[in-house]
Amino acid sequence: MTRISDLMRRAAAALGCAATLVSAASAATVTRIENGRPGTATFLLEGSIVAGDFQRMTKALEKLPIGTNVSVILESPGGLVSEGLQLGTLFHRAKITTVVKGDGAICYSACALAFLGGRDFRTGLPGRIKMSGGKLGFHQFRRTYDPLKVYTKADYEAEVARPQVTTGLIVTYLKQIGEDLSKLQLMLRAPSESMNVISNEECLKRGFQVLDEATGRLMDAGKPIPQRLSSIH
Repeated sequence: MTRISDLMRRAAAALGCAATLVSAASAATVTRIENGRPGTATFLLEGSIVAGDFQRMTKALEKLPIGTNVSVILESPGGLVSEGLQLGTLFHRAKITTVVKGDGAICYSACALAFLGGRDFRTGLPGRIKMSGGKLGFHQFRRTYDPLKVYTKADYEAEVARPQVTTGLIVTYLKQIGEDLSKLQLMLRAPSESMNVISNEECLKRGFQVLDEATGRLMDAGKPIPQRLSSIH
């Protein structure tokens, strides 16, 4: 626990001077952050999640020596569900710890799905940390209609079927990363135009770790959270 907390403090301190490794117009950036710990690597994935971000993240990881302990800090309003699921699968298989950036940063929608895939490098157990001031949010995926398009009957049928297909992909993903369907409930609580931002207290109940930004320590799920933290959403 102490090692993780120290690593996150070092990474947070280095965010201001990090150099971007990979970027693309309107895509998320993948930034290597110097954390001062040998044998480890920390990345910041920041921005909207679009097609190609999985490949960009993969290429950044391929440059690392085998056996590197990796964590990825997430800050994103969301984006493509399919890309978020691929990122989450990558984090799960490569045993990469996922972290929601603090100080008011957000990890919503597709980003939250990717966050679920985080695993501890040494144990293979869930390794998902939300900094206390960060915001983790889930909602139902939205349908997209083109107001200028003339829809045929087949088009409408395809639009009706798409949510069922997406739900199936998410259920399959949850099974692949060893999650039960309770995480799907987090999405169903909020319609697509809203967001279910879960509190620090609920994060602990859901099996996510919370890093207290004030103390640099991971919170104990067995102890009550101070009012100043449980009120953060």
